[in-house]
Amino acid sequence: MTSLKQVFICLAVSIVATTTVGNSHRLYKKGDVILGALLSIHNSGEDTTCGKLNVFGLGFAETMIYAIDIINNSSDILPGVTLGYDIRDYCESPTLAMKWTHEFVKNNFMVNFDLGLCGNQSQYANHYHGRASSSPNSSKILESPIVSVVGAYDSDTTVLVAQLLQVVNIPLVSPFSTSEQLSSSYYSAFFRTVPPDGLQAKAMADLIERFNWNYIAVVAVDHSYGRYGVRALENEAQKRKTFCTGLIQYLPRSSFETKMENIIETLLKRKRVRVIVLWANSHQSVEFIKKAMNAGLHDKVWILSDDFATSSNDYYFKEFTNKVKGVFLGVAHHLHNDSSLSRYMSSLPLLGKRHGWWDEFLEEEFNCTSSSSKPYLPQCSKRNLKLSTSTLKNLFNPFTPYVVDAVKAIAHAIDAMYRCNESIRQCPKTRPFIKSEDLVDYIRNVTVRGITGQVWFDGSGNPKSSSYDIINIYNQSGSFMKTTIGTWGINGGLQINASLIKWSVPEKEAPSSICTERCSPGTWRTRMKNCCWECMPCDNSSVSNLYDAPQCKRCNGVLVPNGMKTACIEVTVVNVKFSSSVGIIFTTIAGIGILLAIVSLLLFIKFYHTPLVKSSNRELSFFLLAIIVFGFALAIVHVTLPTNSICKLTQPWRYSIHCLSVSILFIKTVRMARAFQLEMPGLPKFCKRSVVNAKLQVITLVFLNTCPVLLAILWRVLDEPHVVKEYNELPHETRVEYICKPYQGNTGYGLELSSLCYLILLTVMCIFYSFKARNLPGNFNETRYIGLSLYILLLSWLAYFPINSALKGWYVAVISSATASLASYGLLGCIFGPKIFIILFHSEMNTNEFVRAELRIANRGTNSVSAQSS
Repeated sequence: MTSLKQVFICLAVSIVATTTVGNSHRLYKKGDVILGALLSIHNSGEDTTCGKLNVFGLGFAETMIYAIDIINNSSDILPGVTLGYDIRDYCESPTLAMKWTHEFVKNNFMVNFDLGLCGNQSQYANHYHGRASSSPNSSKILESPIVSVVGAYDSDTTVLVAQLLQVVNIPLVSPFSTSEQLSSSYYSAFFRTVPPDGLQAKAMADLIERFNWNYIAVVAVDHSYGRYGVRALENEAQKRKTFCTGLIQYLPRSSFETKMENIIETLLKRKRVRVIVLWANSHQSVEFIKKAMNAGLHDKVWILSDDFATSSNDYYFKEFTNKVKGVFLGVAHHLHNDSSLSRYMSSLPLLGKRHGWWDEFLEEEFNCTSSSSKPYLPQCSKRNLKLSTSTLKNLFNPFTPYVVDAVKAIAHAIDAMYRCNESIRQCPKTRPFIKSEDLVDYIRNVTVRGITGQVWFDGSGNPKSSSYDIINIYNQSGSFMKTTIGTWGINGGLQINASLIKWSVPEKEAPSSICTERCSPGTWRTRMKNCCWECMPCDNSSVSNLYDAPQCKRCNGVLVPNGMKTACIEVTVVNVKFSSSVGIIFTTIAGIGILLAIVSLLLFIKFYHTPLVKSSNRELSFFLLAIIVFGFALAIVHVTLPTNSICKLTQPWRYSIHCLSVSILFIKTVRMARAFQLEMPGLPKFCKRSVVNAKLQVITLVFLNTCPVLLAILWRVLDEPHVVKEYNELPHETRVEYICKPYQGNTGYGLELSSLCYLILLTVMCIFYSFKARNLPGNFNETRYIGLSLYILLLSWLAYFPINSALKGWYVAVISSATASLASYGLLGCIFGPKIFIILFHSEMNTNEFVRAELRIANRGTNSVSAQSS
């Protein structure tokens, strides 16, 4: 039963073999080893039909035939083994390409199945040794398996084909497909002799950097060739940080007219984009540029990808030459000349039974036929058949040498398999056929000298050595010409002669393509965002002397920025200094004040338990002495060189210490008035009660200073004081003055006025109540000295505020220091001076007996004092 099943299966296999060989899209030659090929001999038609003959594809087919014939006629490679070919025309149709690929895979599967199950070893042996018929149609056994495939032309189709061949380990070697997608490790059976788009992206990036273009647009075809090319270019932009893509748009493979119009409209709005990278095939590129020129997208620099840039001159803009305005640069594959191949192409016999595709060529090129089946066309005469120069260029174009190298690489890998020495390594089987999966490893390790140079592959199947031509397409006498202006190599990088470029733009030189104008010296460029940046001025202590400086450099030591902030210069600082006579005088005055305050503090501590010190409210007195010390310190700070930190501190500092001192004096005044039961009109009851003990006094002090503290915080946060430098350039020197500005806008001005108003209000209240208590008896009449100290405080503010707000100059610092010292001396002299005098010179008045006597006198006079004060 099992043997019967095998018979039926083998019959089915034989039937398949006899029904798949005859095909008009096929060019087949029998051989011991068969190389498959997927070439676009015809352009695409509707659906899966084929259109007109493609001369490029015809040239590729003839090139492959040439390469195989050279190998078969050589005794140095594959001796005794004949290479055959199975060339399929897929007419630029991915569907048709997949159909032919499926036939390759199916035939290989059937051969392996026939060998394993049907036992046709002897038939295949006879077939291998050439005893079978030379016509594939007459063979009753399966065709020889396809050991490797050359093609396809476009990357999108190649990706599909590679995915299918990858499953059965048939190596695919492409002389055309450049998509970076095929460099993925997923395509381990894929190889190519043409440089990949990753290198093309590097060449474009070098070209963009060469002319300092940092704002570009990219238009690409929406398939593997375009998308992965753009991705490679974006990777270069991210790594280099010298340019970026401000716009990326994709064109569909077909029906792209509406999308083109939308893209062109967007580009017209991007006025600053002067460089457009066009990563598309030749047909789409021409159509896009045609529509762009009709829409007025002129005076741009176009960087063309290899597919269009490698095309022949006749293809460029021949339908709309006069409308093209702009500069066209491109990355093209170098035309590697080979005299033998050129002679072969130019001497091809145009008449004779070569193959049916040549009959189509004769019809389209010469409008004649060599076939008797077309009586409506004249018969071709050998006398009139001569290939034009443009036709020869299409037959032999820059991709043609890569076809020869692809065949050579496969052939040398096969040769290495046959020459394998079993004594050195384990060798693959070569009888009756070699296996494609074994060939993959041999191709990966092959090294051969080809037309384009050394052919060998890296781990991704890409050639290890690659180069491009940098071309310029320009209008010369009504027709567009292509000139090589430079080269790019994987090792040598970009080599370009910019003087050869025809700059067909208004500038007549390389135009700039930037989103934002360059940042001039004195500014720095913020981090790039969407290809744009912002120029920020250097601060008052730093400079930049370069265009597009990434940051400003701080001036060290006594150096300061010049007016343009482009250089650090030595200047004469006109501010008051410690070392100057004025600085020494005011520092000495303030220092003496601090010393006197400390002495007062020590005396109060020494006589802490005496009646005079007790009656002066010791806690508040100590606090007031500390504030007086801070006031003298403020006077010293005013004669130092202002900085931002000093300005932020000194402006609120003055208001805060003076509000604190007035608050303490207010509490002392209320306390004394309450002690002698004086009337305090308008004073809230809680204020009268709050001076009874120390705890309530502290609470009152905090309450009275809550408002100025909040104002100081808001001032610091919303509109803080700052230092500015004002330069005065004289004929022989440059002078600079550091000025503390209390605010930058109206917010700070309002907060300062609010602080001043509160201080004045509190001071006036304290003066009023001290005046009401002016007639207290003897040593208890401290309110007279409080009033006098407040008059001095107001006088200091009357001198300070107008000058500090309206004037500028070194004398502002002098007035600020003098008024700060004046206010502090007023407090120290008026509040503590009389008590220190009694302690030191009239100790008899600082005894309990004297105080009791004073109290008795005060109690008898309370009623009269109250009456007078009212």
